[in-house]
Amino acid sequence: MPAKIEIAKPILSGGRPASRIGKKGVTFYLEPDAMKQLRGIGLDEDKALQALMIEASNMLFKSRGKTEIAK
Repeated sequence: MPAKIEIAKPILSGGRPASRIGKKGVTFYLEPDAMKQLRGIGLDEDKALQALMIEASNMLFKSRGKTEIAK
């Protein structure tokens, strides 16, 4: 399978990509095997970690009876 090519996103004057404006960053830590598995899912499904974590967040919200608002 060929490597996925990322298209550069426009950078605004603040040095932040336009896709990140109005959003907050989240950092968490995983065991190496869990991270490897997460990356593997991304490769298998041709999805970026960002997309997987948005999907996971919405699944968590739904399971708790909350609105699926992550984008």
